[in-house]
Amino acid sequence: MKNDPEQILLSVIVPIGNMAGHLQFVESWLKQVKKYSLEVILVHDQTFLDVGTELKELVQLVNTSKVILIQGVFGDPGSARNAGLEIATGYWVGFWDSDDTPNIENIFAAIKISQEYDEILVGNFSIFDIKTKNLRTPISNGSGINSVAMNPGIWRMVFRRPTISDTRFPSLKMGEDQVFLSRLNFGIRKLRFVESIFYQYNLGSSSQLTKSRIALKDLPLASAIILDHAKKAQRKQSIFDLQLVFRQQITIMKIGDFALKVSILKFIGKYLKKFSFNFLVESLIALMRVVKTIRGAGI
Repeated sequence: MKNDPEQILLSVIVPIGNMAGHLQFVESWLKQVKKYSLEVILVHDQTFLDVGTELKELVQLVNTSKVILIQGVFGDPGSARNAGLEIATGYWVGFWDSDDTPNIENIFAAIKISQEYDEILVGNFSIFDIKTKNLRTPISNGSGINSVAMNPGIWRMVFRRPTISDTRFPSLKMGEDQVFLSRLNFGIRKLRFVESIFYQYNLGSSSQLTKSRIALKDLPLASAIILDHAKKAQRKQSIFDLQLVFRQQITIMKIGDFALKVSILKFIGKYLKKFSFNFLVESLIALMRVVKTIRGAGI
């Protein structure tokens, strides 16, 4: 890949919320910034003020202009990422969470061998259970776009910045990354799948929004946005959108309370009644792909 040597190669946006006393994961990789053409934008959501002093001390410790701290009251990771996108200057853009561990070396290795036509690089990822200390790689990128529908975390992707220049996250606490992929028309983009590990997802962090019932209630809102997009999208993208929605329902059925499970079933039924026969066929195709991917990955 050819690029201007003066331009930052990768900008990474990291929302910082309820992380007081838990910045050790950010600190572990932030020290590597000087080794790479990397710009890190830490977005402090001042809804959580108690992490502010700790965060400023960390930025001072790293002591480089390549780490930028911006602050504001955002209330959700989507809005925080949007703020970071406004000032990102890198040729590529990534979105990392503050309680995980990216593999910066592997990401840059993939960027360096990417082609001019590649719009999005999708790496593999591992899951580290903080309590049991068990590390596993749950799925291979061999299943391509179906693997993304089942594991749509944007933290294992990097995006060519012009590709996402007009796309923004919704103001949601959960499912915002899946809406972003839908709005981006991820299903019809020029993708390059990379087998190397881009990212370690740390399971069991006390700050994870997947543990929050309040955040979980945003998933039906995310599904509604994606379904509306699917109605107007090309067939390939529409099927990908529907796969995302079905995956969201699986999440709700796994960890949602009874009331949320009942409401989501009513929600899906209500939406499907509005759609055309062709859309229902696409829904069936999407569901079959989700089932096939689940069986193949042992999810």
